[in-house]
Amino acid sequence: QGVLAVMEANDDRDAWLRHAGMIALGRIGDAKAMIALTDNPSRALRTVAVVALRRMQHPGIAEFLGDTDEYIVAEAARGINDDYSIEEALPALARILQDERFTAEPLIRRAINANLRVGQQENLDLLIEYSRRKSAPAELRAEAIACLSTWSEPSLHDRVDGRYRGEIMRDAGPARQSLIPVVSEFLDDRDAEVSIAATKLASRFDMQGSAIALEKMMTSHGDEDVRMAALAALHEMGADGLEDHLAVALKDKSEKVRSYALEILPDAKIAEPQAIALFASILEGGTKSEKQAALGALTAYSGQGAIDLLAAQWANLEGGTLDPNIRLDVLDAVETQGNKDLLERVASYQMRKHGDDPLGPWRETLAGGDRSRGQRIFYRNEAAQCARCHRIFEYGGDAGPGLGSVGARLTPDEILESLILPSASYAKGYQVLSLELTDGSLVAGIVEDETEELLTLKISEDEFRDIPIAEIAERTEVPSAMPGIEHILTKKEVRDLIAFLAGLKAEEG
Repeated sequence: QGVLAVMEANDDRDAWLRHAGMIALGRIGDAKAMIALTDNPSRALRTVAVVALRRMQHPGIAEFLGDTDEYIVAEAARGINDDYSIEEALPALARILQDERFTAEPLIRRAINANLRVGQQENLDLLIEYSRRKSAPAELRAEAIACLSTWSEPSLHDRVDGRYRGEIMRDAGPARQSLIPVVSEFLDDRDAEVSIAATKLASRFDMQGSAIALEKMMTSHGDEDVRMAALAALHEMGADGLEDHLAVALKDKSEKVRSYALEILPDAKIAEPQAIALFASILEGGTKSEKQAALGALTAYSGQGAIDLLAAQWANLEGGTLDPNIRLDVLDAVETQGNKDLLERVASYQMRKHGDDPLGPWRETLAGGDRSRGQRIFYRNEAAQCARCHRIFEYGGDAGPGLGSVGARLTPDEILESLILPSASYAKGYQVLSLELTDGSLVAGIVEDETEELLTLKISEDEFRDIPIAEIAERTEVPSAMPGIEHILTKKEVRDLIAFLAGLKAEEG
């Protein structure tokens, strides 16, 4: 009662005191006393009760989902869904989705996610109902539809906080039957984000009955991303008439749509000589993304025409006349196609150009990247999980340095080095040293400052130590906690990530 009295008197004014109270109540572990605060008029007490129950991992936290204050409800949702979760309370969180009073994005996203994780017919119906709710924000309706599209096999990682949740496999039949009556409604939605999510839903569940609607979207929708998504859905469903769809898409006014059409062209019933001639014309006068797509598609062909076209591109690279934006694509195409003579030329070129440079094989990633794809990699790539440790604006973790203006601080070369060799250099506040001093003592800490005469180490949160350089007998750098990205992302993904990071010139960039 003493802690609660202090918390009530503090009334959230002193954040440090409030935090201490939350920790104390969580360690005391009296869940019954915390649940008894559900009707307490003090918002401060209800808040500390929610956090204390979260720390206890107690399902009684679900009682606070009925609070009249949406802030309290959202805090309860975080406690139930995030980190290791309180699984017994997930069904109650899932049912929040039917309450139209709530609009806060952090709360709704967790309620949507809870329905996906619980996975009963009731949850399927709740997601469909929310997806159809025109008064709800389009981006959240699209998120609900995205969850429906992964219903039978959700991601291994949590859609909200990225934590590993493990494999879930469900029978797709019941979901498909429930979705067939509403998919056309989603496809026809006036919001592009909802329509795109619906195209993925149609393709994931192989809804061939949606083919006519998808064809209409591909040819007449005003948004290029919707047209591309519709073409992708038709392709992934194996719908009839891919050749006709590609003929339309290759004449689209959008470079993005044309490039995607080139990527999937090898799956169409188009003769190889005709395809090679098309690729040759694209490599002669196409845009950057069209050339990249053509080179990627070229690897699906093994005839002499394809080898000759690729050899010509390689000759341009060796001669220094090739567009830098497609150097990586030519190298990748040669390696993928596997022609022995071209591979030998590549090996010889790499040795002459890069020698023992550890970053040599990655230099071609410095040109030709796509910022939008790089942004998706930063925030959504399940293997890299960049945002778990690095923050841009208010989004992301703080285990590593913030990247809001990294493009102004570092050159693309330096960004590449930080990705491939993260221990080669450190951002201020992240270099850890272990020192042996001349008197035999050992000391370790984070480098706060260093001059020719003095090294300042941060030993703990409140302790700093100035050490004369002359008194250091041996210094050992503790390797960066960040793993090298070369075993996590492909070179093309690294290229896109560099393009995104290099474009972050300021906090508002």
